[in-house]
Formats: sequence, structure tokens, C-alpha cells
Amino acid sequence: MTFEEGAAVFFDPFFRLVDASSDHEARDAAFGSSAAGHLLFVVHIVDRGRIHPHYFGPQTDE
Repeated sequence: MTFEEGAAVFFDPFFRLVDASSDHEARDAAFGSSAAGHLLFVVHIVDRGRIHPHYFGPQTDE
């Protein structure tokens, strides 16, 4: 999936933001849909001050 489709989760009026932190990392996760209607699960991990976005949704060849 592309970064743009992953970021689209925040434009879903029904998206939900949840705390997905572990013992070692601060994480926020968002559930929502893209404009294409794909169900998305997007996780942002903060590690040593850097943000690492991870997207779980439909796979593409990109």
C-alpha cells in the first residue's frame, strides 16, 4: 500500500485512534477506511524520537 492510502485513514470520519504501546515502544494505531473502501490498520511507532509508520491493509506491488 502507498503512504498516501495509509494516510487516508485520518480522513475517514469514523476512524478510531487507540493506544497500541508495548513495554519498549510508544505506539498509536488507527482503524479506518481509505477512499477506495479498503479497511486500514495504521500504526505509528516512536522509537528514540523517530516516527516509523506501518500500514496494514491491501497489498500492492509498489
